[in-house]
Amino acid sequence: MWASEVLSNLLIHYNAIMRLSSLKLGITTQQSLNLIAIPYDGIPMSLLAKKMGLDASTLTRNINNLEKLQFVKRIRDQQDKRVQKILLTSRGSHVVKQLDIKLEKINQYLLNSMDIDDHEKSINAIESLSWHLKCFREQ
Repeated sequence: MWASEVLSNLLIHYNAIMRLSSLKLGITTQQSLNLIAIPYDGIPMSLLAKKMGLDASTLTRNINNLEKLQFVKRIRDQQDKRVQKILLTSRGSHVVKQLDIKLEKINQYLLNSMDIDDHEKSINAIESLSWHLKCFREQ
């Protein structure tokens, strides 16, 4: 199997798991991806758009919907009033924690399915892939 096929299959399966986990929480996959991309100390809209690979108008629409659900709030940056920072509300933090719990169960299942010697190698490989994908995106 080629690397692209393996990565595509991984993405498809993980996306399906995210979709099911999101549905159980009553939100869409895109909403949960947006929520887990927001650090607890917040993130400027422009950086979140770049992180998510979304244009500003799509992200604004997504954030508007998350605000209506009271999962996020916007604040103006203290240094630069033109910058809007997105923060999780307590309700949004709760949803992220619930997603983390669901995903951690899946991660534990995956690790328990592997030989103990493969755990660290797998985690290191995934971290390396993630880093290199980030570098590729920034080129």
